[in-house]
Amino acid sequence: MKIAYICDRDSQDIHGWSGLNFFIRRALERYSSNLYAIDDLMSDASAQTRLRQLRWVKLGYRAIGRRFHPSRDEKLLRRYALAIQSRIEPDTEAIFAPSSLPLAYLEVPLPKFIYCDATFHCFIDYYRECSNLCRRTRRDGEKMERLALGRVDAAFYASEWAARSAIEDYQLPSEKIRVVPFGANLEQIPSVEQVTQWVAAKPSSICHLLFVGVDFIRKGGAMAVDVARILNQRGQPTILHLVGLERIPRELELPFIRNYGFLSKDRKADQVVLEKLWRQSHFLIVPSLAECAGIVYAEASAHGMPSLARDTGGVSAMVKHQTNGFLLAANQEAKDYAACIQSCLSDGNEYRRLSLSSYRFFEQCLNWDTAGRAMFETMARLTNRNASDAKLKAG
Repeated sequence: MKIAYICDRDSQDIHGWSGLNFFIRRALERYSSNLYAIDDLMSDASAQTRLRQLRWVKLGYRAIGRRFHPSRDEKLLRRYALAIQSRIEPDTEAIFAPSSLPLAYLEVPLPKFIYCDATFHCFIDYYRECSNLCRRTRRDGEKMERLALGRVDAAFYASEWAARSAIEDYQLPSEKIRVVPFGANLEQIPSVEQVTQWVAAKPSSICHLLFVGVDFIRKGGAMAVDVARILNQRGQPTILHLVGLERIPRELELPFIRNYGFLSKDRKADQVVLEKLWRQSHFLIVPSLAECAGIVYAEASAHGMPSLARDTGGVSAMVKHQTNGFLLAANQEAKDYAACIQSCLSDGNEYRRLSLSSYRFFEQCLNWDTAGRAMFETMARLTNRNASDAKLKAG
């Protein structure tokens, strides 16, 4: 099947959208021998002209205390559509985009598919950057989302939370929706033998917690610190390893905290440090206040590391309670997280069970091979192609 992969940014950039544009493309390439990209739409000359104009609009709204999002501008998305139409190759059989935005004004007689972790409605007043939106962005955002969803043959969502919004807020028929959790954004996938060895080698005398997140506040960093403090106060020696913060505030310069700064997947030295943390830490703790999915939970599971997470947004698709970690209610406190950790660590067999269960959940659900197959089979069926014709490039 010949698929046009549409992306407003460079789809080969491993940092774009937390690496998702890159890994989603690669997941589909595993099953489609003929996928090509129409990407980096933001660099199109016409789009750049419009974005320069919108900078002044954004500054105007900022002056009155409102947030304006240029990405939802109607004229910009019309320019995206024209750029896409001019680059569609002959014999293309399907359009796929890891975003709804490029499809809002794309009028081509081809099956269209999107893969998202949220609808626009999900974002409003949920993420900090989507609070206090100006009326124009709210209006255009809802309009663009409705137009895009009206064009799709199927919409893949990373969670039931996002899928439910598409149904309830935009009246997208449920038969057009598939829930496909995100995979782990890893170049090298650990084997079950490696994971088993790592779990056995972890010390029982001290608990190592790992926090990974650039946005310390949204990712629940303060809660992670409180959990580590409580564990130490209760006589459970604990070290909290922080990844993502270039600098930590003075109040976090505590004896039980280790800060590694931002570790880039592009730098070999950083990869070595992060991989060591994945292998040696007992739990990932990222109790986000707002989260559409959370790729980091899949990456923890791939290393046989149970996660501690807050049940918000789409997190429940990535963390299943007592399967690959602990999913706590939004109103639960640091002492509740600490209790989960202590209970699990007090029984070596239980920790081993949960660790290996985490890896199995990664193998079954939280990997890009599973996601790519699920999407390709749906696309093949809806484009009247036989999914068995898929050409696996990786065997």
